Amino acid sequence: MRVILAEERWQELQRVGGNKSIQEKHHSWRWLVSKELDPYSIQVIWQIGHQRWGIENHAFNELTQHYHLEHCPHHHPVAITAWLLILVLAFNVFEWFCRLHCKLWRSGQTTLQEIARQLFLALARWEELEPLWSG
Repeated sequence: MRVILAEERWQELQRVGGNKSIQEKHHSWRWLVSKELDPYSIQVIWQIGHQRWGIENHAFNELTQHYHLEHCPHHHPVAITAWLLILVLAFNVFEWFCRLHCKLWRSGQTTLQEIARQLFLALARWEELEPLWSG
């Protein structure tokens, strides 16, 4: 095992009551890495650590904001596990779909919320799709 320590300092512009001020920021990072990552430099480990936090922040933010990951409606352990797995599966399928097939989103012309809204509205018109599976 190896421990990577990183001390970061930066300045951030903040607005408080319409007034702009520059705030000094400081953060300490500590990453514990396994022997498999020994060939990699400290800078690569630092980038991996930051990307991991970015992914976690994005996933948990999306799940709590748009997938109702706040309170499980059922309290049986199997129901909680199934509910979490379904939420994470839905999140991943939607993210993969958008990243692979949504050229408008990749080019910055639309948002994930708009794509989700369009998919939701399309589900409301299910009778238009019925001839496709009614044989």
